[in-house]
Amino acid sequence: MSLYGLLALTLVAPHCKKAYTPKLKQANNNYLVVGGIINTSSNGVTTIFLSRTVNLSDSNTNVPEYNATVTIEGKSGVKYLLTPAPGGAYNSDTLSLDNTDQYRLDISTQDGDQFQSDFVSCRQTPPIDSVSWQQEAPPTQNVNLFVNTHDPMDSSRYYWWDYVETWEYQSPLTTIYGVQNDLIYLLDSSQQVHVCWMNHVSTDLLLATNIQLSQDVISQQPVLTIPHLDSRLYYRYSILVNQYTLTREAYQYWQTIKTNSQELGTLFDPQPSQLTGNVRSLKNPNEPVVGFVSAARQQQMRIFIDHSQLENWNFDPLGEAACSIKFIDQNASNYAIFNYPDTSYAPWYFVSNGTIFIAKRMCLNCTLMGGTNQQPSFWQ
Repeated sequence: MSLYGLLALTLVAPHCKKAYTPKLKQANNNYLVVGGIINTSSNGVTTIFLSRTVNLSDSNTNVPEYNATVTIEGKSGVKYLLTPAPGGAYNSDTLSLDNTDQYRLDISTQDGDQFQSDFVSCRQTPPIDSVSWQQEAPPTQNVNLFVNTHDPMDSSRYYWWDYVETWEYQSPLTTIYGVQNDLIYLLDSSQQVHVCWMNHVSTDLLLATNIQLSQDVISQQPVLTIPHLDSRLYYRYSILVNQYTLTREAYQYWQTIKTNSQELGTLFDPQPSQLTGNVRSLKNPNEPVVGFVSAARQQQMRIFIDHSQLENWNFDPLGEAACSIKFIDQNASNYAIFNYPDTSYAPWYFVSNGTIFIAKRMCLNCTLMGGTNQQPSFWQ
């Protein structure tokens, strides 16, 4: 479903026993990066991410590739055009791809370059057995999440996971009032701005193999750690874990990427080594392309964690105290008029003695923190 990250192709000198800072040669290394897995599940959506490499000395490590044309092509001749989305993502419609077919990506960039991946067979992925979590004992008390799976057919062995987090959060203050054209009005239930939801898509490479074991089992594979008192767990939290199987070649490719990323920091950091994937430039066969495209049936599992299930997970101690609150007189001619000159404030509530308590909009409207006030369809 999703792999994305900015990877760079810049060679560095070998490790020495003493610290060495190489003089980096400045070059226009903006090679294409292709990330993603062709989702062959029934009613599945494929997301492909395109970006550009950077040099190790570059400060900007996030260079999405926009305005490209991306197509899934089957060896049988079928083609499916992907739709551009923010951040260099390209999404398919809901598809039910034939798992007996082979698939590849065709990519045309806005500058006229053309790229193509190799045809790959569809991998079958066993179901996820469980997604679990544990809270560490004091003093750390972090929350660790794990995934468990097994393949009784002993045909998977190489695994890949990504995930989507969703959590509820609330504004520090609640109001039933909105302002439009300098007039105060009552919010209805669809306009409430006190409870919101935020999403986050994973960016880490989550890989594992059990090739050294006699059975095809993955047990307590770490997915992520949520630090103690992180705001994601103040109310209610959900994670949707996606599981795929890879070929040995794809696993080795991404494992090398992961190793390089750990040495330098994160997946978004420039990479020190040059790799050969299964994507090539049609116009310039010698041009490096970063990426290894796979096709696999996706398996999913979602779990929820409530704040009440946690130990000592206190709310942000600032809370309402961090919100600047003032009171002003109501307009003498019309109580509904609100034209306070500092537009960062909005009505909180009316007081019977003819004043209005006002507060910072950021404390009244949770959507201003980046989330949405529309409850997700899966929320329980």
